[in-house]
Amino acid sequence: MMNKNFLILFFLWTGFLNLAYTQNLKLIDTISAEMAASKVGEEVMIKAKVVTVFFAKNSTGKPTFLNLVKPFPDNPIAIIIFENELKKLNINAVEYVGKTVIVKGIVKYYKDEEKPYKNKASITIYDKKQLVVFSQ
Repeated sequence: MMNKNFLILFFLWTGFLNLAYTQNLKLIDTISAEMAASKVGEEVMIKAKVVTVFFAKNSTGKPTFLNLVKPFPDNPIAIIIFENELKKLNINAVEYVGKTVIVKGIVKYYKDEEKPYKNKASITIYDKKQLVVFSQ
């Protein structure tokens, strides 16, 4: 009787763990940078490689651009971190170059009319949890 109860509990527990694992995978589903670029106005989670960083020191807010997949201007989307956020979040953008990251946020068009990133799809970082290194 004891073995039967143990087996029942064991199978219920492993079934529960399997379900929990499957649900967690759904929580971290990511899309490509190319796909994200077409989802303006939507919250997305992207997994992509940071290939270059550009510091726009003469632009309002001094944004830093992390270009995903390809160097600018061929990158499908950029991650933007304004100077205040870089300092507040203690982010060294150069450390992300060559690394695959997961970034979460709302896709918007960057609208600085005088700059080369005009109308480029982007995600702006306000919280360090929005940008994590996935792999080296």
